[in-house]
Amino acid sequence: MLVLRVEIRPADCDSYGHVNNAVYMTYFEQALAQWVTSHGYGHDWQSEGECSWQPESLSLEYRQKVSYGDTLEGHLWLARAHPMQPTLGFEVIAAASASGNDPAVAAFRAAGVWTRKRRDGGGPEEIPGELLTELPRAPGVLPHDWRPPSATPEVQEYRWDHRVGLSEVGPTRRVHLEALYCWLEESILDASTQAGWPLERWLAAGFLTLQTRHTTEILSLPGAGDVVYIKSRLVEARRLGGTWLLQVERAGDGQVLVRDYSTGVHLNLQGRPASPPLQITQDIQSGVTHI
Repeated sequence: MLVLRVEIRPADCDSYGHVNNAVYMTYFEQALAQWVTSHGYGHDWQSEGECSWQPESLSLEYRQKVSYGDTLEGHLWLARAHPMQPTLGFEVIAAASASGNDPAVAAFRAAGVWTRKRRDGGGPEEIPGELLTELPRAPGVLPHDWRPPSATPEVQEYRWDHRVGLSEVGPTRRVHLEALYCWLEESILDASTQAGWPLERWLAAGFLTLQTRHTTEILSLPGAGDVVYIKSRLVEARRLGGTWLLQVERAGDGQVLVRDYSTGVHLNLQGRPASPPLQITQDIQSGVTHI
């Protein structure tokens, strides 16, 4: 099992002082890049490389908050061997810390189907055999199985627009995965605000929502200067949580780039699961604002 030592930077933390969920994708990529580089394929992560790595699908599970000063380890392993599309498992373990985490607590778990693609627009390349045969097949823990809602109800659809900036794109000339997940989070906050429930009003009512998982299909990643929009719908509303269906599309031709189900749990301000007033989810799903 490859072990990645993680030093949390202040910039990794959100306004609550916890590591932002999107940052875990940088840790996942960093572990993969470290493994690839250690076997002589570091050019895949450099601007002159002929190929680059892109996930086809991701299952992400957020389990424990961590903060600046915590000690983290990222564990990477091979969950399913395939010459073109292997599934990699990744887990972030939070050791004992100043914030009081118990030893060996799993903060984040992920499973990702990755491909090595040519940057000139060609198809997937067969992954060098030594990368797979030498990557440990350790019995790591993958995210729990999760199925999207069997049917998506006719509920209000929201839209969040964005132009991809140069700072959001890496040497692969495609958007960083961390930036992508920041967009998804931002689009949900914006949709709730459009429905009359900005974060401040949630907090005033005594509630907030903590993201617990993503289930993502990545068809293509946009580049610098591309204009994209995210369509979002709250397709499942439960007493203690809900699931949003998010679709990233390219403006102009409407091509679907990313499809994601984002699930969260409702908490009271003491951090315990709680059921907020039904009016909140009704307003979001109907698009009718009650102030």
